[in-house]
Amino acid sequence: MPFRLWLLRNAHERLLDLERNHLRAAKRAVDREVPLPDHSSLDLFRVLRGDVPTPPDELQAKEHGRIVRRCLAELPELDRQVLLLRVFDGLKNVDVARVLDITADAAKKRFARALERLRLAVVDAGIRELDE
Repeated sequence: MPFRLWLLRNAHERLLDLERNHLRAAKRAVDREVPLPDHSSLDLFRVLRGDVPTPPDELQAKEHGRIVRRCLAELPELDRQVLLLRVFDGLKNVDVARVLDITADAAKKRFARALERLRLAVVDAGIRELDE
């Protein structure tokens, strides 16, 4: 048998074996595959690297979140607004100044002072990781 025909027959037999053993067995069908969410590869990488938070870590993070929210609520209204606009809304000092009807310089100083007040309040409330 010529090499070319032997190669074609061998390839054909392998494809038939593949179909019999894989596709018909319903082990993994392309039409049943579900794409992974975008963040899933990052999650898998963290697991492989060992960065998965333990239950005590998750509990501590929740507790820290409660403390920060409580301390944030206790700040003066203007400080709280500046922090929320800068950190959570992602606005720049110029935009914060327009929203709050203050100067850009005042917004910059207010943000720095509010951030320091929040840090001190959080440290006083028991989160020692932020203590200098």
